[in-house]
Amino acid sequence: MEKWHDHLLKGVIWIIIGTLAFALMSTCVKEIGDGASVWMIIFFRFAFATLALTPWFLKDIKKTVCCPCPWLLLGRAAAALSSMAIFFAVIRVIPMINAILLVNTAPLFVPLLVRLLLGYKTPQSVYWGILIGFVGIILVLRPGTDIFHWGALVGLISGLLAGLAIVILRLVGQKADLRQIFFFYFFVSMVVGGILSLFNWQPLTLRNFYYLLAVGFFGLIYQIGLTKALRVAPARLMGSFLFMGVVFGGILDWLVFAHVPPTLTFLGMGLVALGSIIAIVFGRKRIIHHPHHKPKE
Repeated sequence: MEKWHDHLLKGVIWIIIGTLAFALMSTCVKEIGDGASVWMIIFFRFAFATLALTPWFLKDIKKTVCCPCPWLLLGRAAAALSSMAIFFAVIRVIPMINAILLVNTAPLFVPLLVRLLLGYKTPQSVYWGILIGFVGIILVLRPGTDIFHWGALVGLISGLLAGLAIVILRLVGQKADLRQIFFFYFFVSMVVGGILSLFNWQPLTLRNFYYLLAVGFFGLIYQIGLTKALRVAPARLMGSFLFMGVVFGGILDWLVFAHVPPTLTFLGMGLVALGSIIAIVFGRKRIIHHPHHKPKE
């Protein structure tokens, strides 16, 4: 019988694999630049994953498609897809490390969204974490300076939408299994990306085609790593390790694009990470209280 620290170690390994894959996917997107539209990248990102998981989906297609809460899953897919589309757009115009940090601000928005949308009472300690995190965001964005870029502010919306996707996923709870969640997210995103890419399709060079395939591959590895981590270890601990993606992103930003963030950015990153960890640890209670429902931690 495995001890809890064995599960924790496995969780850490999977989250590191996942966050590294996310940073590599982001690097490929930035390398593509204007060589492909955002929706073309979205299409390849999810087409690769959908095709790779098709045998799993077809294993019990009726159960895969027939979900008791399709509208919630569609809402989650819409929020997550919008977040990723914004992320892919802003990563072209701001440093990669900033874009990855902003999309990872989702834990700061989750308690606020839960309070606003569901009326759930948030512990006071969580608000301290949110405040610390937003001070860090201000240091990273540095509004009012000549280096402030509109893309950074738009990038923050990707974090908000990612937080909304998390809230909806928590609402799904025990109603949908992992296969249904993956199918609705991947298939809907692939179809939407495919349709919208037809309106702004660009001729691809062989180089960019390979990068698009790499986006799909690393995107799938990221999803598997994150899912595996959350299945074997407490979500409140694994959520803290998501900021490894910012670390990997910073290293790749330096190695590939020769970008070294200023000191204030590092300080801001630390505050965002600290604030998010506080929000995760102290805000881990159930979103919906039900006497027979035990939350997955």
